[in-house]
Amino acid sequence: MKKFLTLFLIICILAVTMQFISCKNESLISSGQDWNKVDQGSQWTDAVRNAYYTEDQGVRSIPYSWLSSLNDPTGVSFLHDNLQRYGFLPIKGRQLPVGFALGRDTANIMSVGLTCAACHTRQISVGEELYRIDGGPAFVNNEKYVKDLESALIGTINNQVQLEHFLDRVISASIANGDPAINDRNALRNKVIRFQQNLSLFNQLSLPNADMWGVGRTDALNQIFNRVAGIDISPYPDSMIISNIAIADKPVRFPFIWNMQYQDYTQWGATSVNGNSNQALLRNTAECLGVGAQFRPVPNSSMPDGFDYLAVNSMNFNGLLALEGYINKMGAPKWPWSVNNNLVAQGADIFTANCASCHGKTPGEPRPPSTTTWATPAINVGTDSWYFNSLTRSASPGVLSSLFPAVGPLGIISKTVTQKILQQYQPSITFIASTNSGGVGKYESRVMEGIWAVAPYLHNGSVPTLEDLLKPASQRPSTFFVGVNYDTLKIGLSVNQPLQAGYQFNTSTLGNSNVGHEYGTQLNAQDRAALIEYLKTL
Repeated sequence: MKKFLTLFLIICILAVTMQFISCKNESLISSGQDWNKVDQGSQWTDAVRNAYYTEDQGVRSIPYSWLSSLNDPTGVSFLHDNLQRYGFLPIKGRQLPVGFALGRDTANIMSVGLTCAACHTRQISVGEELYRIDGGPAFVNNEKYVKDLESALIGTINNQVQLEHFLDRVISASIANGDPAINDRNALRNKVIRFQQNLSLFNQLSLPNADMWGVGRTDALNQIFNRVAGIDISPYPDSMIISNIAIADKPVRFPFIWNMQYQDYTQWGATSVNGNSNQALLRNTAECLGVGAQFRPVPNSSMPDGFDYLAVNSMNFNGLLALEGYINKMGAPKWPWSVNNNLVAQGADIFTANCASCHGKTPGEPRPPSTTTWATPAINVGTDSWYFNSLTRSASPGVLSSLFPAVGPLGIISKTVTQKILQQYQPSITFIASTNSGGVGKYESRVMEGIWAVAPYLHNGSVPTLEDLLKPASQRPSTFFVGVNYDTLKIGLSVNQPLQAGYQFNTSTLGNSNVGHEYGTQLNAQDRAALIEYLKTL
């Protein structure tokens, strides 16, 4: 049952839902949509986009028969709106939202699982028009999704009549899905109850308070650590190392992922070496673990260090490689509206003088066989540093006690586990050691192509518009609503957001400070306007 725990851990973490009966239907996506495409380059075709939306990466959060049979506390199907109430984006002709995939778990049960597209696809509203920006930070509320799923399960289990009807639907759906036959109804009932108990315990430990993340943010790093250390390396298949699970109270904004292949380092703290296919696979394998791939190191004396890392492992490495290939075709979104070319020319000079030293395209560290990376230097510009407390966590090594001290740095444990998975999958794989001089308060400084499309700004999403970012921190909004309505003048979040999706961001909350990065704050109004006009064109 531990395999199903996967559901609630991260980043995203957020497990998923599906509404297709079989994987072969995944290609049946309608070409029609009610949103406008934004130009993201000639390689970003409809076919590539649709593949990115639906590719399976091996996350197995919950059996599809369970999720499709579940009702919410009001008696309505939990999947009734394709999860749009949590900000996930629908695909016409397909009930499964963007970034949710179907695949078989380690017991050959059709399951649902999150992919990178769920948290890295955004839609904005300007006037009466919707615009889809692939690779942009999503406006999703992962925390609410996970907690509502828990509530729906509790409500079902605590009502004997509802539970029996639910089991009837699950058995019927399992047959339709081609799952292994369910011959023991009591065993199924107990499995569902245990799943709910584990989910509730994990939520209680990692997300004990309400609204810890909000819209468009997640504490992916802590949830990856929580899953790997709290669940994957626990001594028993259906248990947790409770002491290894920490409160996930350091949320950050989802980053944009176009141009990912060019960065020499990635993650907000520039802690992950990047820039070639091996490093990308390492990065994506960690992400896959974080959002719920089934995994356990299985003792095996014939293996190099006494463990088999693939025997119980649902990761779809071909899918991970395919997703990275799709992302490599994704260009930065081009501003879809008109610009003032005179201001653009003035803004280019201002950018060169004030911004290019950190955000220009300068050569990064070589990444054999490629030498075309862009430098993403880790720089402390005085922004909120609460995020870095995650990097100091220690943990018990659990089942891997023969490989690590009794208590050791959790980052090392997690990274080692990920590397060992890949070294067994591809014995010839090599990794690059970091030479980055990162440290507390030092965040990656990225090339700003498409920056107009990724508000709110700073790593924690604490500044709603580019115009606000070019003001001293004392003049930036202390509270604002996060949502899909976009302001094309200030470049960022509109003051007015739909109440259904709106979430109030409070910069006085721990970790939410909007201080720092006070570059360009001395510009006069005309120069600031020119710089903003230029930033639209990147």
